[in-house]
Amino acid sequence: MLLRARAHQIAAYDFASQSKWQGPYFFVQAADPQFGMFDKDERWDRETVLFERTVAEVNRLRPRFLVISGDQVNAMPGGPQYHAQNEEFFRIVGMVDPSIPVICLPGNHDTGDSPDLSALKSYREYFGDDWYEFWLGGVCYLVIDTCLYHDPSRAAAEQDAQHAWLAATLTAARAKNPRHIVLLQHHPWFLDAPDDGDQYFTIPRVRREPALALLRDAQVAAVFAGHYHRNAGGWDGDLEMVTTSAVGMPLGEDPSGFRVVEVYEDRIQHRYFGLDDVPTRILLDPMRETA
Repeated sequence: MLLRARAHQIAAYDFASQSKWQGPYFFVQAADPQFGMFDKDERWDRETVLFERTVAEVNRLRPRFLVISGDQVNAMPGGPQYHAQNEEFFRIVGMVDPSIPVICLPGNHDTGDSPDLSALKSYREYFGDDWYEFWLGGVCYLVIDTCLYHDPSRAAAEQDAQHAWLAATLTAARAKNPRHIVLLQHHPWFLDAPDDGDQYFTIPRVRREPALALLRDAQVAAVFAGHYHRNAGGWDGDLEMVTTSAVGMPLGEDPSGFRVVEVYEDRIQHRYFGLDDVPTRILLDPMRETA
């Protein structure tokens, strides 16, 4: 059940219907399936095997939802394999149990390293809005398009609109007293620390620092990203930045896999699993919610 946002909201998961805490749950974050990366877009059979295995594990574990943190495909918008790779992605997403909502967001291979209006239009036709809000069990989730934060030069007005939306939505969300505010995105703000230098895998400091100030002011609990094809993480005060390795082709020692995120009333905890090491089931610990 792929959920597509319109008017920057997922209508079925709004504050009115999901404002109340109903007990702990977990979700699965899978990043960078990136169909075509292993074999430079000549074929994507290895990505198919890995993503089908991921869907089978998700169906068995039965998370509250599945988020795919961008780079659904490897071919850039306008590339000869872009549509074929998206079709394979959607074919396998169609195998997710209908009771498990699927959330997608844009990576740089979905909209380009420097998105323009044409690439954004193509993405939105497939997936719906590229920045939006949804609520689940008293928790506010914000999805943002970090491709625009990384390089807004070809769509400056879109990025201005997104940043204004983020500031206003964070303020409104904080006033509603959520259990947590969580951001879901593709590029990490940083890999180790908020003062990391600029590089390909992170958002430049000129846009990172104002955004992190907004997140701190709103008391955001955690940010979950991908893009790096390795696991990484750090803190900015009480804000945790979590970077998840690829379900597709890894670039480091972490195997292909996904992250399980457990959401409790008083905390969020998480763990990355390689596809060969996924547990039989996820045991939540409601007795420790207020410990």
